[in-house]
Amino acid sequence: MNKKILVVVLSVFMLFSLTGCFIKKTPLTTDDFIKNANSYNFTTSDITNQFTDEENVSKVTIALHDKGYKIEFYELSNKDIAKNMYNTDKLSFDSLKEGKYTETSLNIGNYDTYSLSTESEYMYISRVDKTYLYLRVDISHKDEVKEFIDKIGY
Repeated sequence: MNKKILVVVLSVFMLFSLTGCFIKKTPLTTDDFIKNANSYNFTTSDITNQFTDEENVSKVTIALHDKGYKIEFYELSNKDIAKNMYNTDKLSFDSLKEGKYTETSLNIGNYDTYSLSTESEYMYISRVDKTYLYLRVDISHKDEVKEFIDKIGY
């Protein structure tokens, strides 16, 4: 009898785990993003004023690296806006698939990630709740930006 109960409990736990019900990432604040970016030799700028016509955009920060690439971080009014940005950019990246490429996609709990590596570029987008990260860099910077992405948990 006890074994049957244990099997049922474990089965339910595994089901919830596989569906992402227990997986939840904590979104970064803009201040957290800036602190992390600065520690990786990025220069950050608040460019929110460039989005004054976009009522759903709360804050936008761009992180520029001295090697010439950038990462964009958005705080949006709600997660649906962030999902729309994610889906729009994912479709845009899909059109760049030519020759040899690798892609990954993950949609679990409160976050989505997508990456595309082509022979010349690395593209990555990530949404956690109502925050959104976007980057498109030369393939030579892929490992550097992946290290940064891993550090911030996006």
